[in-house]
Amino acid sequence: MVTVGVSSTDPKLYIPDVLLIAQPSDRQKQLQLQIFNRTPRESLKPQTRVHSGSFTPLQLLRLFPLKLTKLSIYDEENHRLRLKLATHQSFYLQLVGVDPRFEDEMFQHWVKLIKHISSHGGELFTFAPVS
Repeated sequence: MVTVGVSSTDPKLYIPDVLLIAQPSDRQKQLQLQIFNRTPRESLKPQTRVHSGSFTPLQLLRLFPLKLTKLSIYDEENHRLRLKLATHQSFYLQLVGVDPRFEDEMFQHWVKLIKHISSHGGELFTFAPVS
């Protein structure tokens, strides 16, 4: 499992310009497996939840300029996104939230973000020529 985020490389930019993919620490991996293996809409037990005092950092694996990627909604019902790289490789990402009560809301934030990015300059979704 990975954590995906978007950010701007320049604080003056209005929209994000990079996609970040990070890997959780070992403790975070254990928690994510518990989350992933639960039945749909099942909450985690209180003792398995991460508290602010037990925050574990993420390790950055990849950083992609958004102009070299295309992020789109693949399956809204199952909360899946499609990430397509300039090399035409596609990756399918499924949202797995800590609390199932907020998964729909969290996915809708991704939908809004994708629409926002695509409405501000198609150049973010135009693949640069691969040589």
